[in-house]
Amino acid sequence: MYKSVLGRILICSMSLAISAVAMLAQNAAKTDHHPKFLQIITPHEGVDFTRFSADLEQVIRRNWWAKMPSETKQKLDRGLNGKVVVGFGIQRDGQLSNVPKVEVSSGNKDLDEAAVSAVRASAPFEHLPDAFKGPNIDLRLTFLYNQPFSAQNP
Repeated sequence: MYKSVLGRILICSMSLAISAVAMLAQNAAKTDHHPKFLQIITPHEGVDFTRFSADLEQVIRRNWWAKMPSETKQKLDRGLNGKVVVGFGIQRDGQLSNVPKVEVSSGNKDLDEAAVSAVRASAPFEHLPDAFKGPNIDLRLTFLYNQPFSAQNP
């Protein structure tokens, strides 16, 4: 009896948690929400960049680890940490409109260079959304190395 009641409570708790997550996801989809590590600096007139931002962040993240020197990866495994903020621009056709630059350095050349290299290697990106009428967008992307998520703001 005790186990079946406990099992029902656990199942109800899990169902409530899943429902809450689903509601949060639906509400996030309704807002102009961008990935937390990516900031669109250019005014974008309320154009929905959600899919574009998610795709861009995924491509860069994939290249980020690949571009990092193995010696730096070993240092990270031993606790090296830092935060790098890279600024760059993207033209309507997905090409970089300017050279990616470190805006906030980690203080470690290898970490900074891995972040910049990840952005460069990821271009060209998807075309900007058709609803956006500007010629390009300027972005700022935060890279965290062994840092808490609360360190994301530049």
